[in-house]
Amino acid sequence: MEEKWKEIPGFEGKYCASTLGRIKSLDRVDSRGQKRIGIVLKQELTPKGYNRVTLYSDVNGERNWKVHQLVMLVFGVLKRGDVIDHINHNRSDNRIENLRSVTQRFNCGHRKLKSKSHLTGVTFNKVSGKWHSHIRVKNRRIGLISSHSEFLCGAMYNLAVKNLKLYDGDILGWRLELARIGGITLPVSGMMRQRLAEMGYDYFEDWLSGRL
Repeated sequence: MEEKWKEIPGFEGKYCASTLGRIKSLDRVDSRGQKRIGIVLKQELTPKGYNRVTLYSDVNGERNWKVHQLVMLVFGVLKRGDVIDHINHNRSDNRIENLRSVTQRFNCGHRKLKSKSHLTGVTFNKVSGKWHSHIRVKNRRIGLISSHSEFLCGAMYNLAVKNLKLYDGDILGWRLELARIGGITLPVSGMMRQRLAEMGYDYFEDWLSGRL
């Protein structure tokens, strides 16, 4: 599929979305008269497995937007009362051909069709209604993440496989480091906040984004 770009309504002259699910800023001169070079924006995964980007406007300042919503706004048609469905169940696949407008009832039924994962290290828990990823290290089964997104769990498992050498017996510390490497936002527990404080960080989001 050929990639096509169009400006995002409300962000004309600042940001574009593509048919392949990418978002980029445009070359422009900001309010201070400084020239800004356009770049393809880095996307991060939300706990539910959606890709999001941060866009800036002179009116609202910085705000996070889900990528599938921006792509649908630019290239698709969302009917009144409908929601956006990812046809192949992959919430991070935001190509316009993978998005469609469906009713909430259809979307819930479509989500329930798949309860077994084809991804290594990922299982579905019917009690919690979430996907879980685990990995076995030195005969020990380690839980990595639980999420409504099967593909987010799969991504966390793949990160664990690639970074086994970083595991030193500290499970929570390893999970935090994997999340940082992959740009994955983990649910914040009291224990996690305590560990971050011990590591010298005050705010989880600042630590994850590398701003601290």
